[in-house]
Amino acid sequence: MKTVLRKLEWVLRHAIVYPFLKSVLKNNPVEGHLDLSSVRSILLLRYDKLGDMIVTKPIFRILKSRNPGLKLGVVTSRANAEIIADDPHVDQKHVLDSHPLRLASMLRDARGEHYEIVVNLIFNRTTTGALLANIISPDGVKIGQGEEKYRFYFNKLITLPRSQLHMVEVLANYVSQVFGLSIKPEELDLFYEIDSHARSAVDQFLASHALVRRQESRDLMKYVIVNLSAGEQVNKLSLIQVSDVVRHLSQSKEIVTVLIFDPTDETKARAVETALSPARCIRFSANGKAPLSQIASLIEGALFVITPDTSIVHFASAVHTPTFAIFSPLRKSKEWFPFNVPFSTVTAEENMPVSSVPSSKVIDAIETFRAELANSHQRKEHA
Repeated sequence: MKTVLRKLEWVLRHAIVYPFLKSVLKNNPVEGHLDLSSVRSILLLRYDKLGDMIVTKPIFRILKSRNPGLKLGVVTSRANAEIIADDPHVDQKHVLDSHPLRLASMLRDARGEHYEIVVNLIFNRTTTGALLANIISPDGVKIGQGEEKYRFYFNKLITLPRSQLHMVEVLANYVSQVFGLSIKPEELDLFYEIDSHARSAVDQFLASHALVRRQESRDLMKYVIVNLSAGEQVNKLSLIQVSDVVRHLSQSKEIVTVLIFDPTDETKARAVETALSPARCIRFSANGKAPLSQIASLIEGALFVITPDTSIVHFASAVHTPTFAIFSPLRKSKEWFPFNVPFSTVTAEENMPVSSVPSSKVIDAIETFRAELANSHQRKEHA
């Protein structure tokens, strides 16, 4: 039945929807590079997940560095809007909402900004992004990425190399093709603004447990972060995996494990914590709720982070913390790996979820990673 419905949806889209939209939308092709220095305003569509926004932040910085007077707007989701709450490179934030009245209000406000260029950064669900771009800026230049069949949605359609590049490199390639920019590798470093209140709150938490950040030289215990949660079922760790990993880490007299998790995994976190000595395993938040800036600050001070494939991978890259990540086979490409930080990964077998990886395999790989980090630290000390 699902196969029949998918075929029917394909027929309706290609026989009715696309021909109708093609007759309505009049987006004349734009050839060559656009001159960024003469552009007054750009709107970027980035209304998806937390990690997607984190890996896009360097692009905001690059665009503003090339044209400081540029008005840069971003269409966000409610989920990822907090990521750019303090981003100095973003001038306008337009939060996409599913409620019809709030959606209409957002579209009206965004349209009132008269953006000259709209760049769609959503690489799936192209039609949604394309329609938003055409509604917000009917007379502006619309830029998209994708298959030839989507060309009528945009004034300029880009084809991008994928899979062997990290997503931030893919995005840099994208804006380079649009604006003819030459981007240096160091400009792609991920970053995240951590406010003083968040850092202070985390410092108080650490002090209450006699912990210090890895950057500090005080002779107190340092910590490793274990993230229990992931948004997609295929990426979720099992309770057995987490318990085995944390139990193994607790045997080390040099570190304490700090658990972070989504509120939906509070029961799992409590079970892991209570099964071990409270002094060796600590929940950062009792119920899993914490501002993103505090999570980033906590990660910033950790020796390293252990996490399934989720936004925590990108938070760690943004605050330059070594990362051990557990991936499903769906993430064989490099697009969503840690970036510009020491890292190691373990991947489940083909067509199997992250929860299928034996705990022993994860623990052995973690120990190898710890040894690599220790050797690297010693080399730096003797350099």
